[in-house]
Amino acid sequence: MLSACGEKREQQSNNNQQPIVENAIPLAIGTYTRKEGHVDGKAEGIYIYSFNPANGALKHLSTTDNIINPSYLNVHPNGQYIYAVSEVADDEKGAPVYAYQFEATTNTLALMNESSTLGNYPCYVEVSPEGKSLAVANYGSGNITLIPLNPNGSLGTKPAMDQHSGQGPNLARQEAPHAHMAHYNGAHQLLSTDLGTDQIHIYNTENQTLETEKVLSLSAGAGPRHLAVHPKNQQLYVVDELKGNISTFSAQHELTAESSYLNNEGEEAAGGDIIIDQAGKYLYVSNRGNSNSITVFEISQELKKVGHFSTLGKTPRAITFSPDEKFLLAANQDSGDIAVFEINAESGLPRSEGKVYKIPTPVCMKWVLPKK
Repeated sequence: MLSACGEKREQQSNNNQQPIVENAIPLAIGTYTRKEGHVDGKAEGIYIYSFNPANGALKHLSTTDNIINPSYLNVHPNGQYIYAVSEVADDEKGAPVYAYQFEATTNTLALMNESSTLGNYPCYVEVSPEGKSLAVANYGSGNITLIPLNPNGSLGTKPAMDQHSGQGPNLARQEAPHAHMAHYNGAHQLLSTDLGTDQIHIYNTENQTLETEKVLSLSAGAGPRHLAVHPKNQQLYVVDELKGNISTFSAQHELTAESSYLNNEGEEAAGGDIIIDQAGKYLYVSNRGNSNSITVFEISQELKKVGHFSTLGKTPRAITFSPDEKFLLAANQDSGDIAVFEINAESGLPRSEGKVYKIPTPVCMKWVLPKK
């Protein structure tokens, strides 16, 4: 298990600061910085890389150190602020979350302030579309925290918190609630997956509170990790970490289908991330099991598996499209690299074998851009 976080330390970006190349896009990368029960973290902190949209090349720009296990990041809708959880435990104060100003001229981060997540081992953080609040999923303590944001992007006071309860049949992984995601679906609806209880909590956050509207149930032992919302019809697609399925919910929140993302006999189920292209045509799911692969589905009345490919590394924890969706990036946690694939928009599959860039223990990738 992770140990309690230590004393407050000054944070700064001071490593290899470089000007960004013309037309390149800043990419913030979250990491693990130390050895834990499930990962041998070797990173130094939060990395800022430049991404060349013409050829997919990555180049290191800066490192923000003195933060322990910044395993998940999110960018404010205006592109000026970055938020990072520290995936640690602190039974007295709660694990910290940090707010940074992104300095575009130097491609570095300047710490603004920090706050408690009111829980342990936070693994997900997301800013509301209006930029007024920050939602955190605390995996270890099984709760969701909503933190107000000040007009200058810093973390406010008087957070709200909702504690999940229950357990699932897989007592090795589901002995207690394990909140794994907190995703905004519109301005005031927050969706939270709980791997430990096989549930999705739907909250109304309009009044800066966590008002439960509905709780959805998945198949026993599914272990929901992440979800994606279809951009056109509002269907929910949930990657189940433990059983190897994608659970589909209708816009009315009814469980309508389960589709396996496994491709070969003997393949282990360890779903990582799930994304859908902007056209709503293709869905991608990463599997961190022994296949270290991404499975591609065509979205129609049902999910139709169209292919799968290797991530060229080990433990693909996060996947994301480039802003123009010309490329797909896969962060391979345990091999310490990010693979970049050029995607054929017609087939949904890579045009050729990807390029690999060595980056220590990467587990989260976020574009530092204003939202359109």
